[in-house]
Amino acid sequence: EVELGTSILGVATLGYYNEQTHQILLDTKHLDNNPPEAVLHTLLHEMYHALQYEQVKAFSYIPEKYKGVYGFSDYIEYTNEFGNYVTATDDYFVYDNQQVEKLADKYAEERTQIYLDLINKNID
Repeated sequence: EVELGTSILGVATLGYYNEQTHQILLDTKHLDNNPPEAVLHTLLHEMYHALQYEQVKAFSYIPEKYKGVYGFSDYIEYTNEFGNYVTATDDYFVYDNQQVEKLADKYAEERTQIYLDLINKNID
């Protein structure tokens, strides 16, 4: 279960997933000043991070001898990157090129329009 909240976040931070509290925080300025599509994109991006953290947690229970099996490479990368996570304020280039960020952004890019279409369909 993931909780959703708002807060005034740091510079260049539109959203944040806190793995300890299972909470997604969206920046209040982002909500006030940006189009709904951008906010939905941020929410989906952070939701994907929540999934990635759960995958890392599940991966930790797999016996060591199976962790090299094809298909687990993403979880190995997630584990390494979350363990040595670089924020956008630390080094934007490194942050933006982390696999966890690339995949979360790809998911958000692919799904934003799908969810907007579903929302608009239900409004009509």
